[in-house]
Amino acid sequence: MTDIHESRPSRQLWLIADDFAQSEPIDRAILELAGKGLLSGTSVFAESAACRERAPDLRACTDLAVGMHFSLTHSIEGRLCWSLTEVWRRSFLRQWSAQDLQKLWHAQLDAFEQALGRAPDYVDGHQHVHQLPQIREAMLHVLQERYGRVLPLRSTVMRSWRGLKAWVIQFLGGKSLPAHSCMNEDFAGVYHFEATAFEQEMQRWLDTLVDRGLIMCHPGHYDPDDVLCASRPREYEALASGWFEAQCRLRGLELLRRADLGTNSHKESMA
Repeated sequence: MTDIHESRPSRQLWLIADDFAQSEPIDRAILELAGKGLLSGTSVFAESAACRERAPDLRACTDLAVGMHFSLTHSIEGRLCWSLTEVWRRSFLRQWSAQDLQKLWHAQLDAFEQALGRAPDYVDGHQHVHQLPQIREAMLHVLQERYGRVLPLRSTVMRSWRGLKAWVIQFLGGKSLPAHSCMNEDFAGVYHFEATAFEQEMQRWLDTLVDRGLIMCHPGHYDPDDVLCASRPREYEALASGWFEAQCRLRGLELLRRADLGTNSHKESMA
């Protein structure tokens, strides 16, 4: 396994790859990076058939935190989904049925547990929907009901200005999540997915991220059907080539691992 630092780290960070189980090129890239110790975790579309098929590969990566990527806006196995604009509208006008939202949370958590044989190590949302009004309330209720506590959550709260898009994401609900349940002290990784921008943005994030901050990433191998077909391979190459490791060594940075979540305090085994 890659040791990303050579001396005592000055800061630790979460590097989380989103969208596992969306497609084979994405999954293959994430598993390759995880196998080299180049990721802290990955966020999974739990209801995808690919989650069930590749669960043994995820379980084999014992240091990798595996979170549930709650989704309302990405169609999985033909299930109903909504546009992001519609999700925002319903949430801020409080037009969701609380019972229906709880059922959606339970269904995706059920699928995760059936595939992985344990509770998620953490929870986040595709396009950050987990932090929106009503959706976050349903999440907190369901997590408390199922596990007796709220599992670690991804926060979108930033400690430095990282652009308008990142600020909008934070504004939509980042500060409404319970801070004591959030896994990260800072948040980065938001950009416009220009293929040539990743390395430059990553250097800025690494320079400004506070200790135990989180950088989300979206690596993948080329897939012409993917809307991020230009940026995913560029992210993968930057992470896999040794460039990212070198940038971390220059700054005295170390990746956090699954054990750093304190997962033993959560209900892991569904047996």
